[in-house]
This record gives sequence, structure tokens and C-alpha cells, in this order.
Amino acid sequence: MRVGRKLVSAEDQIKLFKNWKYNGDRFAYDKLIVCNTRAVMKEAHRVAKFNSNLEVEDLIQEGMLGLVTAVEKFDESEN
Repeated sequence: MRVGRKLVSAEDQIKLFKNWKYNGDRFAYDKLIVCNTRAVMKEAHRVAKFNSNLEVEDLIQEGMLGLVTAVEKFDESEN
């Protein structure tokens, strides 16, 4: 399964966020998560490479939880 393959610009991510926050568009929320999954996976693999005590799967799971939290707490007025 290919997840998060297409890169989305920062402007488009803000539009998606606003569409989710103000219109309740669940597709926009899911798109925000999916388009940033690639970054979470890349970082998890990078960290696991340098620390053999950490499992990649655990790092990905924690990263995804962090991603969901970030989407829910994002403040577009700071951009």
C-alpha cells in the first residue's frame, strides 16, 4: 500500500486544515494525516537506525499519534 506519496504544499495543507476545522470535512482531515505519513515514517527509520533499542514500529506509532495531535492543535493564525 502506498501511503502519503503525493506531496502537498504548505498552502494546500492550510486550506485542508481550514476545510476540516470550519466545515467538518473528514476527507480533509484524513488527507492531512496521509500526506504527512511519509515524513513520520522517514523520521522513525532515521531514529531507529541510530538507536538499536527502539523498534521502528513503535516509533511510527508514536509519530502517528503526534501527527494526529498536531493536526488537531494546529493554529493557522500563526502562519
